[in-house]
Amino acid sequence: MFEAPVQAIAAAAVWALIAVSAIWPLPGGWLPAADKYLPPRWLGFAMGMYAATQVRGIPHPRAATHAVWACGLGLPAGLYGYAEGPDIVRTLGFGALGAGLLILLQRVPERWFGRGPLAWLAGLGTISYSFYLLHQPIILLLNGWGHSLGLALIPLFFVALATSGTLTVAVATALYRGVERPFLVRGSMSAVVIEGDRRAG
Repeated sequence: MFEAPVQAIAAAAVWALIAVSAIWPLPGGWLPAADKYLPPRWLGFAMGMYAATQVRGIPHPRAATHAVWACGLGLPAGLYGYAEGPDIVRTLGFGALGAGLLILLQRVPERWFGRGPLAWLAGLGTISYSFYLLHQPIILLLNGWGHSLGLALIPLFFVALATSGTLTVAVATALYRGVERPFLVRGSMSAVVIEGDRRAG
């Protein structure tokens, strides 16, 4: 009953954060050195959180098409921003790429997750998977740590993606199994007990 209003409020809040993150640095901000308070990479974080609120039960029939466009446009934009463009282009590009990949992964046919190396992905929780798998690789890519490797841009991108992806999948899995799943199980058990008491009363 309350799921739709809560999702709408969450989406509106994240869009507000995205707008503030994008607009505040442009005129110099309200504080000195505003980029230290709201660096452009926060925009990628906000986009990841917005994708996490929308990835389940996307009603739009062309969501997969939009996700493909987001990946197709986001990757070159992110690479251009990473090479010589402004930070906002880099953040928007990689943020769109991450959101598109997440939506596409959620819409992959069910049979692909039932066997093979992708089967374990089905065990990841929506919250931990969306949160850590989206924003952490973006932050790692934007931190510039890979410049010390002396690689060209394209190899550096794939090395960073593989490294950060492996680390964040491991973190997401550990947090899901150690924190999120026990919490969800406990919440489900509490709901069953409350419902049973209500019926008994």
